[in-house]
Amino acid sequence: MKSIHRILASAAIFLSAVLLFADSPIDRQYFGSITLPLGRVLVQHEVSDNWMNAGYKDSVHVREKVKTLERSRCEITLKDQAVLRIGEKTVMELVPTLEGRKRVTISSGSAWVHWFQGDSKSAVAIRTPTSVCAIRGTIYRLSCDSVHSRYLVYEGSALVTPFKPGTEELEDSSFVVNAGEELLLIGDFKKYKKAQEEAFRKFEEQEQDEFERFKRKQEEEFQEFKRVDEKAFQQFKSFYFSSKQFDQEADRKIDWVQWNIERDKIMNK
Repeated sequence: MKSIHRILASAAIFLSAVLLFADSPIDRQYFGSITLPLGRVLVQHEVSDNWMNAGYKDSVHVREKVKTLERSRCEITLKDQAVLRIGEKTVMELVPTLEGRKRVTISSGSAWVHWFQGDSKSAVAIRTPTSVCAIRGTIYRLSCDSVHSRYLVYEGSALVTPFKPGTEELEDSSFVVNAGEELLLIGDFKKYKKAQEEAFRKFEEQEQDEFERFKRKQEEEFQEFKRVDEKAFQQFKSFYFSSKQFDQEADRKIDWVQWNIERDKIMNK
């Protein structure tokens, strides 16, 4: 009887250990640390479907996802001191590549990328649903959803390559976006315009003070959405795109831009 009890006790301990490690990522590759979580920031480990609260100095690893909720932001400092910040309602995943380089997938939302010059393996590719942006020694921001990607470059340059429609295959032509330039890529123009009209209607229905706050925060993007017209874009294979110099003075008045510039100054001290 005692032998049976010992066997059952050993089995219970073993099962508890299995369950414990089943919820814990094993042999995780370190990607960086959360150096500023604001609001609600969540992380999803590779072996779990659950989202857990993320805190200051928490480590993030390859194959993990980070998500911000409404009115939330998150700064991640990587091991080579590059910085990636995401705005509210953004979902990103940290993905390894066969070449050992870094890749970040952002399915929706906004991001600010400050990547220092380094060797070839320090380069990073940021992937959205419509394109991939390869950079090194660059400061830029992006916003995206399932049908569009928008890039504004502040320092250095970025190489943006669209995906072929409905595939994981990249087009054989790319866009070079230099400092002071903006690139807007649209995969489905009708869906894009409909989404912007819906966003305008949604915020008009909210209380006036909330609507005014939103307009002040993203005024230049908002006006662009209202003016958007197919004639203002050029067609690139299956995509529409617009490339131009952006108004840097007006851009610096945006809350999201101001906050990132101040964080960059602190980082550079």
